[in-house]
Amino acid sequence: PYRDSKLTFLLRESLGGTARSVIVANVSPAEECAAETLRTLRFAASAKNIKCQVITSEPIPTSMDGLVREVRTLRRKLASATASSAL
Repeated sequence: PYRDSKLTFLLRESLGGTARSVIVANVSPAEECAAETLRTLRFAASAKNIKCQVITSEPIPTSMDGLVREVRTLRRKLASATASSAL
């Protein structure tokens, strides 16, 4: 549903469902800007119609003790994975 543009490349995280985003479409009433205004409104309408699946992140431990336990757990898992692959 994305078009190939620099704007959608920059907004890929927001449009992909990992963040909330707001699009402000700046338009001009000037007649010489009618084509650009129409393109802007079409882009905003298509971006508004994009429906995403929400991706929730794992909760991050806030205390230092929790982080230390998490590092120890991950080191044990890495050590056991390394030992089993060496066999």
